[in-house]
Amino acid sequence: MPRTNRITFKTRLSEREVILKRIHNQNPLVLCLLGGLLMIASGASGAIGTLAELGPHLGDLFGAGFVLTFDIIMGILAGLTFIGGTGVIAGGLILTTRRYQLGRYVVLLCIVMGVSGLVMSLIQLLMAGTLMMGLSIQLAQSIGWIGAIFSMIAQTIAEQPSMIVSE
Repeated sequence: MPRTNRITFKTRLSEREVILKRIHNQNPLVLCLLGGLLMIASGASGAIGTLAELGPHLGDLFGAGFVLTFDIIMGILAGLTFIGGTGVIAGGLILTTRRYQLGRYVVLLCIVMGVSGLVMSLIQLLMAGTLMMGLSIQLAQSIGWIGAIFSMIAQTIAEQPSMIVSE
């Protein structure tokens, strides 16, 4: 008698499995919300703090034209970090749907955008000749990096399979 391999699908999840799956989907969402909000706060406070601390000194050294260019560049970098934070939150929401693979890619892309904004603002400070950061710049950078780390942890958790144990 030939042996047939049958694949059986479990159509109904037990109550325990539903709870575990819900928890697995909500953990990355919470981390993405925290990370996105921290990145948004970093983008806003980082640009404002940098402009407030460096604006008068750069005006004395290079003139008003350079300060205007510097303001525009810092605004673009703050916008990039803001968009990255908003995208991380949107990606976290997508992670809770059936299209979690798309959510993982959105979160990863937005982490790269946010981190590139943070790195470029550090490079901008170095190019301006300021090797020491003020307290507000340090705080904004730290908040942004912590937000990016939270988002990366959320993306890593979303990669892992659900903890549902079949009976």
